Amino acid sequence: MTRTSGRPNQADRVGKTAERGNLYGFLALVFQSEPTPEFWREIRRPPLLAALSNAGVELGEAFRGDSEDELLRDLGIDFTRLFVGPGKHIAPYESAQLEGALWGAATAKVAAFIESCGFRYRSDFQDMPDHISVEFEFMKELIGREAEALERDDPDAVTACRRTQAVFLEQHISRWVPQFCDQVADAAALPVYRDMARLTADFIRSERDEAARGEGGEPGPD
Repeated sequence: MTRTSGRPNQADRVGKTAERGNLYGFLALVFQSEPTPEFWREIRRPPLLAALSNAGVELGEAFRGDSEDELLRDLGIDFTRLFVGPGKHIAPYESAQLEGALWGAATAKVAAFIESCGFRYRSDFQDMPDHISVEFEFMKELIGREAEALERDDPDAVTACRRTQAVFLEQHISRWVPQFCDQVADAAALPVYRDMARLTADFIRSERDEAARGEGGEPGPD
């Protein structure tokens, strides 16, 4: 008789964990920079549109009737107006949202947290550690570690990964990202950024609630 591990749905757990990490990675790209042709071709692929539709986001209408050049131009204009300026814009940084200024205490805390987990920035990295895309990329990497631990059936490592994610969500992401996204949804001129902001806010709130239900644990790096 073949002996089982007692975890009949392990493959499903790995798959769902990977999907969660991929969503963080996708949302990091949304807020990282003006959209590139490659990225917006990817977002128009039916599998991704279907996945977003399952999350309540219907981007298909936003792409109908526009050429790719027109779409990228309009999205670039909206991205710059929303997040870059000149003029009044919505700064996508934790320190700006919580402290009203860049390079605040939150910036140093995020940097210390990320580095304490063994991650280093790319040599060409020129932004600040508390940019929303950096925080999301960090979560994607942590979730990747969790998926690897699930695959090798290492429950202690899975628990440690989840605890670290829960602490980072509690101490950083959930404290500012939902409110930031609410501002973006109100200010966006195009449905793409409005819907992406709403999706992000809902996703982070669900992540926070899931962690509060017991996926977290002991405090991690401060």
